[in-house]
Amino acid sequence: MNAPAVSEPAALVVRALADGRTRDRGALARECGISHAILDATLERLPRLGVALTTSRETVALTRPVDLLDAGRIRRAIPRLRPEAVHVRFAVDSTSSVLAGRLRAGASTPELCTAEIQTAGRGRQGRRWISGLGQSLVLSVSWCFTTRSNALSGLSLAAGVALVETLAAGGFGHVMLKWPNDLVVDDRKLAGILVEANHSRPRSATCVIGVGFNLDLAPADSGRIDQPWTDFARAFGRIPARSGLAARTANALLDACEQYRDHGLEPFAARWRERDALRGRPVRVLSGGAPIEGMAHGIDNDGALLVERPSGVVRCGSGEVRVRWTPSTTPDRLRAPDRSRPHR
Repeated sequence: MNAPAVSEPAALVVRALADGRTRDRGALARECGISHAILDATLERLPRLGVALTTSRETVALTRPVDLLDAGRIRRAIPRLRPEAVHVRFAVDSTSSVLAGRLRAGASTPELCTAEIQTAGRGRQGRRWISGLGQSLVLSVSWCFTTRSNALSGLSLAAGVALVETLAAGGFGHVMLKWPNDLVVDDRKLAGILVEANHSRPRSATCVIGVGFNLDLAPADSGRIDQPWTDFARAFGRIPARSGLAARTANALLDACEQYRDHGLEPFAARWRERDALRGRPVRVLSGGAPIEGMAHGIDNDGALLVERPSGVVRCGSGEVRVRWTPSTTPDRLRAPDRSRPHR
């Protein structure tokens, strides 16, 4: 399905409505510098982009205020990237697709892309990443490694370590890592990572690391997620500023890429094992063949999951499998403090 076309008026209207106040349609059109007809067409288009509105014949408002991304703040907080290498968009099909397209066109690396709305975000195993306006943070970083793409199998684990440590430094603790690329709290997915590598260039591999955080999902969107999930509002009772989180995440990923370039997974492996949500737990690994059942036994030096079975330890390569477990088996060491839904 093609994503709805995004026009400049859509971004202007959302920015004008971001504070959540009810606005008169005529005053809103004048503020945005657009005609009443263009405003009406834009208001019809926004719900197809996942923007929830409350409307009447005379007024319009967002159903709740939204913390919009601040391009200037993000660029200032990532001084290692040229300003033109930081792409802050209103709506895209996928932030990773934007950077992958730029790589195909010959763009240099690294670059960052983040967006208010992602209409066709991709997760592992072909899942769709839900990202309505202000409910999540989605971003991608591109990087070029002077190595073959098959040497990057542990990169998603390195990225996970970097993100968990960044969250902990910001006061968001108790986040664990579920092999190969999920950040979880009490067995519920808080964030996901997707690494896409390409070896089309001689003696090098370009990759795009996509990250999505659940911040405060609306009931209408959360009902479409097919796995246990959580968000910052539910897990921690507070939501980080999106621009600050975007900058910290990008800096953490860039640092991780530099370390991985020089040392591979080795500097991250022990830190990953400290946050391993699966170790010592019964797991069922789903791959192209028969399911593999056994006890999770950590990762090896290449980042593969080790599953202990009566017949011996089975190595499950990165990118080949999904892991499911029964939440009732969660050890006490993995449980975060109980948090109630914040009042609004």
